[in-house]
Amino acid sequence: MVALFVSLLMAGPAAVTADAAPTGPASGPNPAHVATLKSGWAAWNDWRRQNPTVVPNLAYADLAGIDLEYRQLAGVDLYGADLHGAHLLGADLTDARLASADLQGADLLSAGMNHADLSYVRARGANLSHTGLIGADLRGADLTDVDLTRSGMVGANLNGANLTRATVVDADLSYVTMVLTDLSDANLYNSDFNGAFLYRYLATWRTNWLCKHHPVCQLVG
Repeated sequence: MVALFVSLLMAGPAAVTADAAPTGPASGPNPAHVATLKSGWAAWNDWRRQNPTVVPNLAYADLAGIDLEYRQLAGVDLYGADLHGAHLLGADLTDARLASADLQGADLLSAGMNHADLSYVRARGANLSHTGLIGADLRGADLTDVDLTRSGMVGANLNGANLTRATVVDADLSYVTMVLTDLSDANLYNSDFNGAFLYRYLATWRTNWLCKHHPVCQLVG
């Protein structure tokens, strides 16, 4: 059956335009910072503690598939970095800059990404379950087939994001904004949309609206 897209117009601005992709740094990563990161969990976290004023430059770094579990990456510049298939279980990415990074297939289970810049990331098939994404910028992010089970996304910006077939079960989506967001075939079961703003988003008949606290949701629990 051909999927029928439904555009539900909620109260909002008369015209909405997509934001331009963010501009990245002109140069690549700091080789010393990359070497320290790859030297192991203890060495990296000790270095961060000893250099609290240094903002590590990992922009455009090739970090595909490597183990970065429990790394202290708060505030780090990872713009455009290749984190394809990387293991970031429990990593602290608070306030980190990950715009335009490649997170496809990455494991970010229980990572902390509150207020991180994740705009225009490519995260198809990534595991973002149990993550902290409070106030995160996810504009234009490709979240196709992503697992966001029990993630905390209060106040996140999901304008223009693609959540096709995403699993968003038991997530806290209070006060999120979803303008021109693609929710085709997404599973939103039991997620909380209290105070959320949805405008001109796309949905299909397979989109699971058994969520809470929004006019488009059927109340559960």
